[in-house]
Amino acid sequence: MSSAAIQAGPAARIASKLSSKLGSVLSRNAGAYRPGTMSRKTRAAGGTTAAETLHEDRRFAAAVNLEGFLDWTPAAAGAPGVLLPVAEQGTKRPMLLAGSSGFGEKQALDLSWTVLLARSARHATRLQIEDANHWVFTDFAPMSAQLQADGLMTAADRNALVGAIPAATAVSDVRGLLRGFLGQALAR
Repeated sequence: MSSAAIQAGPAARIASKLSSKLGSVLSRNAGAYRPGTMSRKTRAAGGTTAAETLHEDRRFAAAVNLEGFLDWTPAAAGAPGVLLPVAEQGTKRPMLLAGSSGFGEKQALDLSWTVLLARSARHATRLQIEDANHWVFTDFAPMSAQLQADGLMTAADRNALVGAIPAATAVSDVRGLLRGFLGQALAR
């Protein structure tokens, strides 16, 4: 895939649309936002978009990527995909790459995350939530615990979804991770 195709790919198009919408919101609410205090945080494909938005739009001061790939799906399993521009070039603004210890595609994720980390010096950080799976970053952590308590979900199904981490710990850990990173990143 050519560099031009990557620049025009879905993540870049979404980042561009987000930047355009943001410009519209900011112009209608002049003075409501301080430059350099906006961040984007989201999971999976949204994490990919957050990372690429940080790369494309200087109005964002930081991004949090919760298990979002930073490359195109490779032609063969285990092979590296073509890197998105943010991974290819690295970042000079704060970015948190957050993962879960039980994420089933961690090896594939590592292919792009390690490149971004290597090309971003101290600007990118990688952290992991232990005893957790991919959906721990969502409302499923407390919801699945309640579903299990009500007999509507087995412990095995809950663990497959969010991991063995207790719901209260999951919520606290994810909030703490985000608040800690963004508090520090946006205070610069």
